[in-house]
Amino acid sequence: MKATGAEGTRSVPVAMPGFLQIYLIKDMPLYDFDQDAATYDDFYADSPGREIDLLEKKLVERFLPKLNRDEILEIGCGTGHWTRFFSEKGFFVYGLDISEKMLEKARDKKIPNARFTPGRAEDLPFEEHSFSNIVCITSLEFVDDAEKVRSEINRVLKSGGTLLIGALNENSFFGRNKNNFEVFKNARFFTKPLLHQYLEVFGSPEIKGCVVQDENGNILDLEEGVIPEDRRSEEGAFLVGFVKKTK
Repeated sequence: MKATGAEGTRSVPVAMPGFLQIYLIKDMPLYDFDQDAATYDDFYADSPGREIDLLEKKLVERFLPKLNRDEILEIGCGTGHWTRFFSEKGFFVYGLDISEKMLEKARDKKIPNARFTPGRAEDLPFEEHSFSNIVCITSLEFVDDAEKVRSEINRVLKSGGTLLIGALNENSFFGRNKNNFEVFKNARFFTKPLLHQYLEVFGSPEIKGCVVQDENGNILDLEEGVIPEDRRSEEGAFLVGFVKKTK
């Protein structure tokens, strides 16, 4: 696969993806993101989305020095919101998503050093040991078979490569109220122990959290140091799990 950007042409071994399908759960769509593509980024324009986005990016940025300075495979890139973030931090990003309409929005942004391709997380269209870094930001919650996705990640991630997962926390205020939102009511959220268990097959995970809310939904950790880090990783709506592949 050829990818062009400000750094020129890059190559990664790739197999052509097969026909696209929507993720299924009990023979019903888990969620069809095509229907939200036009308005997906609106969440980040106003409160509380703007503040949540800031907290999430600050947390992810803490882990960036641990990543290999090479390309990133972003599984579930959507409209390219996080793709742009990683591109601005100096990474070449291969964004993969099952939603063609979300990918259209991502391509329209003309993000430097980024290439987008359709595909399923359970059947990654890449050869073995293709990537030094893989990231999944709030995408595993919507896949049909998270174990198959993990197997695929293990297949395409190089030895010594890094895996960074941004996950939604079931034990947060948001997690307890997810059934109020159509997009999240069938999604399978994580907890800190579940995320640790998911990552430990690769090596020794590190997990942090942010976006702690009270029972009225007010964000409590907008200021640094107000909420202890252990509470943020237990109650934060957004968890970040990082691991280096050593096994």
